[in-house]
Amino acid sequence: MQKIKSYYEKVVNFLNVHSLVIIIIITIISTSIATIWSYQHGYIYAYNDAKSHLNIARRVIDNLTPGIAQLGGSWLPLYHILMFPLIWNNFFWHSGIAGSYISFITYVLSAVLLFKSIYLITKTKFAAFLGTLLFIFNVNALYLSTAAMGEMSTVFFIVLSVYLFIRWQNEKKLYLLISLGLSCFLGTLDRYEMWAIAGSAVLAIILSRITFKKIKSLNVSQLESEIIIFCTLGFFGMVLWLLWNLAIFGDAFSFMHGIYSAGAYQTSYIEQHLNLPYKNILQACLFYFYDSGNVNTWSVTVLGIIGSIYYLVKNKSLKAMALVGLSSSVVFFEVYCMYSGNTSIYVPQLYPYDYYNIRYGIYALPFVILFASYALGMKNKIFPLLLFLILFAETILSFRTMPITLLDSTFSNGPVMGNKLIFENELEKAATYMHTHYDGGLILTSAGVNDGSIFLSNLDIKDFITEGNQKYWTESLQNPRKYATWVMMRHDDSTEIRNTLIEHFSGGGLFKNYKFKLLYSNSVINIYKKE
Repeated sequence: MQKIKSYYEKVVNFLNVHSLVIIIIITIISTSIATIWSYQHGYIYAYNDAKSHLNIARRVIDNLTPGIAQLGGSWLPLYHILMFPLIWNNFFWHSGIAGSYISFITYVLSAVLLFKSIYLITKTKFAAFLGTLLFIFNVNALYLSTAAMGEMSTVFFIVLSVYLFIRWQNEKKLYLLISLGLSCFLGTLDRYEMWAIAGSAVLAIILSRITFKKIKSLNVSQLESEIIIFCTLGFFGMVLWLLWNLAIFGDAFSFMHGIYSAGAYQTSYIEQHLNLPYKNILQACLFYFYDSGNVNTWSVTVLGIIGSIYYLVKNKSLKAMALVGLSSSVVFFEVYCMYSGNTSIYVPQLYPYDYYNIRYGIYALPFVILFASYALGMKNKIFPLLLFLILFAETILSFRTMPITLLDSTFSNGPVMGNKLIFENELEKAATYMHTHYDGGLILTSAGVNDGSIFLSNLDIKDFITEGNQKYWTESLQNPRKYATWVMMRHDDSTEIRNTLIEHFSGGGLFKNYKFKLLYSNSVINIYKKE
């Protein structure tokens, strides 16, 4: 036993000196290997959303009507803007690397900042090292670090905001508060989950300032100035997005209830009683708990919750409550979105037993890792190490199967979402037909539902007429022959293009008034050409 303790102390001493460098090296090697694997299997753009993200960034430069307005109004713009350095290149666009490089970089930065955050609350680099390893080797975080999706960049902004807030709590420096505001400004232009971070940060700042001095001697004017400084920066991104939606779509809240908003997609699930968390807060909590367990491993999720309670009990302060509240605010945001019908999450353990938006569980990872690591920072020398080995064992064992965040986009037998592999194959067949038979002319289609086909066709986006090409789109709905030579339409397309053109469709395969002949059809897509 004495030899074990001696060896343990040597390891701890070594890590106290070199731990951060080791973390950076491990993180870069891990995500590099994962990226190569994803690239070889075509998993970088496995999600249809990934194809849309890549196309949105590309449309700014490759379009019938190019320009910054092509960023649209449903998804926030920052992730697409960050693609600009590479999206112009066809290889980086079609390989997905124009988007995955962002996930790669933000994964590495998230690991570094998570290490520093854990160290700040535990005061031990050993606990920070162990906790960060749980993040690095989380199989779902690894996969998302390779995907052309915005999840990992959002995780980065969550971790960055928490790190800056902890430092501000400890040092009370104005530049840290300004930095927190800038983090929220950028994050709120990346994903809506960061709106919860920005909003909860205001309350967290108030709670933290109360603990710096007794309430009776609280400098109210100083607190007011700090809130104003933070809100001016932290809420500026949200204000810009509201103004953008107002300018482009004539409705500041178009992103909330527009035809392509997240809430609009949930309507049919709610009507079919397939969204159990809707107006049921207990179900919403249960679904997200399962989601976090599936994505972040059950042991880390449970210990993270226990660790947060342990942190509150041990510190017994509003300052501690502020940190727990800020870091967990994204969890409450996801629960509220399910409760209000703005999103759906399906997990295989709960009805309707499917895979859908499971990747959203990754937003709980910074919270559960931070406070699971706090539990690992106990002064007892052996117990935390044994606890870590249990957590790490489950983390490594999860590599035996495909990441559930990847299954989220490829599951082949979903009772609600259907066979995603067959769907993807049908998209690819239609796109291949379009590519091989395309002989010029514009292609009329809805980017809202057919972006996957547009991406897979390997044709230039300027060859397509979509919702973003206002004049061409509006006039084509009245007279498809005016601009379009081709029409590509999904069977389940519920957009204007189908509602308008289906009125002219006859069983013989022609748009009666416009003479478009059906050339290709599969279970997902029809392709027509002007006669």
